[in-house]
Amino acid sequence: MRTGSYNKEYQTERTRDKMIRAIINGCNGRMGQVITAICREDDGIEVVAGVDVYDGIANDYPVFPNISVCDVKADVILDFSTAKAVDDLLIYSADKQLPVVLCTTGLDREQLAGVEKLSGQVAVLKSANMSLGINLLMELLKQNMPGLPQNDTSAPATPSAEEDEK
Repeated sequence: MRTGSYNKEYQTERTRDKMIRAIINGCNGRMGQVITAICREDDGIEVVAGVDVYDGIANDYPVFPNISVCDVKADVILDFSTAKAVDDLLIYSADKQLPVVLCTTGLDREQLAGVEKLSGQVAVLKSANMSLGINLLMELLKQNMPGLPQNDTSAPATPSAEEDEK
């Protein structure tokens, strides 16, 4: 997968406002709540919206039942949802030209092809290993980068969330 390019409007906007504005897809799940807590403590990122079908958690940002109805301006989507939610995520990301950190597992071949296609339009970081994904995300936040790296082998490989649950 390759890193997509950014337009000048996006780069100018990021120069004016250094804080990364993120949408968390799957915000009320276990990982979504962990990312919310991490972002709350980091001055470099602000969660501006969440997406989740479950609405039983009070968040300090608006939560939408589907990403297709999210009308909040953001710089990146952090995805910790389910495979069922990925199709709408790919459409939304392409339409809005928003980079995605995609950490949802269990994607079928058609969805993986959609991710590959999207990566030709916007930056996509796909990680099947949640620990690796978190390490990469934290590094991105530290660097306050407007783009996502193609590959990063500096993060240690650790057991996946699926292996931890066994």
